[in-house]
Amino acid sequence: MSQPGVTVWNSTNSGQTVPVKWRLTQNGNPVSDPNSFLLNSGGLFSYQVNCSTGAGNIDAAIEEYAPGSASLTYKGDGNWQYNWQTLKSYRNSCRVMFVKFSDGTMGPAANFKFK
Repeated sequence: MSQPGVTVWNSTNSGQTVPVKWRLTQNGNPVSDPNSFLLNSGGLFSYQVNCSTGAGNIDAAIEEYAPGSASLTYKGDGNWQYNWQTLKSYRNSCRVMFVKFSDGTMGPAANFKFK
């Protein structure tokens, strides 16, 4: 059961490829068009946050990349998967990853704690 104000962390090893899955909607409608996202990589960004408080600066967000030519993959009904190639330098830190749409709005965030 989720509790308001509680941050849920996905724990993973740094320097590995992590499958990240979202159900993306805009105005309540499932997003199926890859042109809905900012930039060719799929508009994926992350920024470092404090592992205790979850506080961070979204203005410091960087674009994230997938291995090879991979990008966001559509799975149907607004469901997308991205294989995130995390950096080894993320070790012992926390990051928030999000999708940015071409209209400037953001999709839901995913929280990661790196070992």
